[in-house]
Amino acid sequence: MSLAARLMRALTDPDFALKVLEDLKVLEDKDRHPDLSQVSDEELGSLLVAAYRVDASATHAMTRVRFAIENAAGERQPRYTPDACLRLFEALVSRAEERGWADPTPALVALERCTGPLPDVSGPAGTLVGLLLEQQVPVRQPYALLAVARRAGVETLRVAVERLSEDVGPVVADEIAVVAGLAPAEQVLLSEIGRSDRFSPPLPDAWHRAAANPAYVAFARRALESAADRTDAIRAGEIPYRAEKAFTDREVISLGQAARVALVRDELWLPSLFDRLLPGVALAPTSAKTLPSQALLYELVRAAQDFPTPELVTAIRTVRRTVRHVGVHKQLDKMIKKVEAALAERTDVALRLPRLEFDTATISGSAAGGVLRRSAGDYQAVVMVTETATLTWEKDGRPLRSVPAPVRRDHATLVKELRDLVKRVNAQLITLVRALEGGFTVEAVHPYGWWRTELAGHPLARTLVRRLIWEIEVAPGEWRAVLPEADEHLPDAPDDASVRLWHPLRSGPHAVRAWRDLLTERRIRQPFKQAFREIYLLTPAEERTRVYSNRFAAHIVHYRRMFALFRARGWKSDRLGPWDGGDGDEAERTLAVGEWRVRFFHTWAAWAGDDELASNRPGALRPPG
Repeated sequence: MSLAARLMRALTDPDFALKVLEDLKVLEDKDRHPDLSQVSDEELGSLLVAAYRVDASATHAMTRVRFAIENAAGERQPRYTPDACLRLFEALVSRAEERGWADPTPALVALERCTGPLPDVSGPAGTLVGLLLEQQVPVRQPYALLAVARRAGVETLRVAVERLSEDVGPVVADEIAVVAGLAPAEQVLLSEIGRSDRFSPPLPDAWHRAAANPAYVAFARRALESAADRTDAIRAGEIPYRAEKAFTDREVISLGQAARVALVRDELWLPSLFDRLLPGVALAPTSAKTLPSQALLYELVRAAQDFPTPELVTAIRTVRRTVRHVGVHKQLDKMIKKVEAALAERTDVALRLPRLEFDTATISGSAAGGVLRRSAGDYQAVVMVTETATLTWEKDGRPLRSVPAPVRRDHATLVKELRDLVKRVNAQLITLVRALEGGFTVEAVHPYGWWRTELAGHPLARTLVRRLIWEIEVAPGEWRAVLPEADEHLPDAPDDASVRLWHPLRSGPHAVRAWRDLLTERRIRQPFKQAFREIYLLTPAEERTRVYSNRFAAHIVHYRRMFALFRARGWKSDRLGPWDGGDGDEAERTLAVGEWRVRFFHTWAAWAGDDELASNRPGALRPPG
């Protein structure tokens, strides 16, 4: 009997399920999934349909077999026969009848991956739509439901559109109308972008493919602009202010998806819109500490975690400084760290920095940082960018210790604008530093001509960039390291030559020591650890194991500090403690724009103290599956 046939029988026979787990050598190891690589993609699709019918009354062994199949499906792309597609629709109807809810998306994915002619599913599709629309709670997957309704027929689709547009807000009503008018394949694609079902993985590049749909892109802009218009109206008193009521729950979801599509496309109109929308959802029009929509604020920041841009990071930082609710401050601080980590790996936009009308200042005849001058009567404001941006005032070329009284009295608006500018520039510099350092994980390389003008010669960026060591490819395979702050003469190289940050891992001990000595001698403080960066060369054991390391295994560490480091460095990890499921976790971070995933296995060491952690196997490295 084939492995697929044995697994199929195990889903209905509890005794046989125990035997299968024993044969697969996972019966005693509850945390290990069996190897199902011998099962074909088509067999896996049929098994997944059968697994979908295993209910809560099944034995523990049957449930483990079900989870093993679902786990394998989450790591692969199952294929489905026409009969399996039909049976999956029928299984969803049974589940909806028994539990009052069923996610229709797996059936749509099955049709997308069908191995033969598409079966007629109009009957079970119509029944499923009717059952889901009878719910007393909002439909969780409206895109998927519309796609299923279209399979059931025109009248079912009309009823679904009407029902899904009730009491959800104008943004969602517009969205439903747009999605209902799309072709079936487009509806299936859009049903993927709001999913988090690990058992049926999204289609590849779902967000990028949604961003290529002209109708949905147009909706995304309309939705975000209407949201900004609404918050403007609330601030102007045209719409009565009610805390947390600016948008419906479903509108928050739709606007988050619209923001992601616009961010994927890196739309030119987006920065100015976020400059309106973020303060609009974060600040009450009164002095109240409440927010018009805390939910939308967090959803937009989560969108930034997925597809960050420098402008959005700066806008979030600006809002964080002005929001009045202390709890929101703390939450935004945590979320901003994840956004910065993600931005560093989106190398196509990470280092973008506006000039903001700054010129390059000169000190002792040499180019220094950026400078911006503004007149205010007999006085002049000077915004200077060195390591950070600062605002000072002068009269007849002489610096003053504070803002002159005539300026405060007659030019209050200018003073506020310049102070806001300083805050904005400092936020952008922090974003740039995080992005530059994050470039290490993706081995970011830039064209030399662009680097000279947009980084080394940029009035805002130059003070940061010049204090870092760079490598320039002066000839094929020949890299020359340079510290611009210590050497004004950059090497001659064509504009299309490659430039990258120097890393101590690529240099010998003598070269590393020489750079450290030079920085110390010149008293140059780098924006982040570069020359003094710790490095860990692979050991022979790690070269053999390749995808995991035991270097830090079996260590006892302070858990709160470790958890804070997870949050600060962009790792995802659940908190551990003396509760169900709190005894162990896999902290995870994705690197190189999704090319690699690193996991740090650790357990809560209650025997060592209430605040101690035992490391297991850190550094398990593999491509995302």
